[in-house]
Amino acid sequence: KLGAHNPGNIYGPAVISPTRDYRLYGHCNTVPDLSFGTKANRYAIDGTMASTGEIELGDLHIGPDGSFEIIVSQRPHPGNWLPMAADSSLLIVRQTFDDKKAQTPAKVQIERISAGPSAPAVLTPATIERQLQGAAAWVRGTANTFANWSEWFKAQPNRIYDGDQSVFQRAGGDPKIWYGHAYYELAEGEAWVLEVMPPKCRMWNFQLDNWWMESLDHVHQKVWVNGHQAKYEDDGSILIVCADEDPGYGNWIDLAGHRSVSRGQNP
Repeated sequence: KLGAHNPGNIYGPAVISPTRDYRLYGHCNTVPDLSFGTKANRYAIDGTMASTGEIELGDLHIGPDGSFEIIVSQRPHPGNWLPMAADSSLLIVRQTFDDKKAQTPAKVQIERISAGPSAPAVLTPATIERQLQGAAAWVRGTANTFANWSEWFKAQPNRIYDGDQSVFQRAGGDPKIWYGHAYYELAEGEAWVLEVMPPKCRMWNFQLDNWWMESLDHVHQKVWVNGHQAKYEDDGSILIVCADEDPGYGNWIDLAGHRSVSRGQNP
């Protein structure tokens, strides 16, 4: 879990090199929202992961059988092309579902199609040391990034943080997603109630995250809801009630014992 990851998503990361070309291929199946992005992963350096290329389901030329092929490279290609930049280092496949149990994930595979070594380089002590240091720097940079976010949100408790969307996108967010975050503080027995008129959008979700921007235990507790699952009021609005117990109205979100926590919303 990382960066307020959406419980309704499946994420598929792959480490890439900007000096290589790749082919992504597979079948869309019935997932309603599918996107691909290349990123300059700098969490270990400055806590950012900026987008260097994006393509999504609506942009793809798809075969009659639901198959697709995408070329990933710095050099433009005809057809489905996912750009890279000179500092691209990560590819992310993002699949978003209305209902994971009822919809079939896309099948996606990747292969290198440009020249390159036929086998990994021999692993040396110096390489291991460099990689361990890089892993430690990545953990530190990631933790600092999202802890800083929570500090910002805490300065405006119980309301949607009014920061610039580019901050969230620089940390790896999809440029076509609007991210709303907040920090709430509740006394014992209090609930956080939100009355919302959802915007016109393909999908939205609401979830509870911890201080480190990890979504709470959505497998065993009701800590999130999306536009497909939600109960709507007669006027099309929704009522979200974050409380210890189900109040019997609106859309209950279980606090799961967290009286102060970050919250994410992704229309």
